[in-house]
Amino acid sequence: MECTSLIKLAVDRGSGYDTTLALPKHCSEKAREYAAKICQKKTNKWKNLEVLPIKWSYNMAEIIPHISLHCKNFPQLIAPGLVNFVPNIRYLFLKVSGIDRENLVMILQGCKELASLDVRDCIGFEDDDAERLQLALHIPAFMCEGSGILILPLTD
Repeated sequence: MECTSLIKLAVDRGSGYDTTLALPKHCSEKAREYAAKICQKKTNKWKNLEVLPIKWSYNMAEIIPHISLHCKNFPQLIAPGLVNFVPNIRYLFLKVSGIDRENLVMILQGCKELASLDVRDCIGFEDDDAERLQLALHIPAFMCEGSGILILPLTD
């Protein structure tokens, strides 16, 4: 069975108990388009979705709000260039995530329509960074308490 057929089978058989969707790097454009189309239709059934690595831009602006609405246990979106996918996103919940300062700044500068951004208890940036706080002034509900940089103890 070819890769595209396997991806179609896996995506079609998703029953709402799926926690992760990841496509192989070498899958065809046709398979990616199919997965994106089906994902958009099925997000209301994916109550248990936890991880979604997104490395393509098919309908992402339409899929992300559905995930936010229907997938309440969704802590991890791996999306390099998220700002390019959803520059007009209004609500973004990234609590207890790993997000470095550079990516947070990209979100703060690129997502000008944010009404709420929750990055509390994240690892990768300090919650009292003055530059980041200044960039977040346009967000009515900006939460970042408890975030910090993970420092591992040195061992002998």
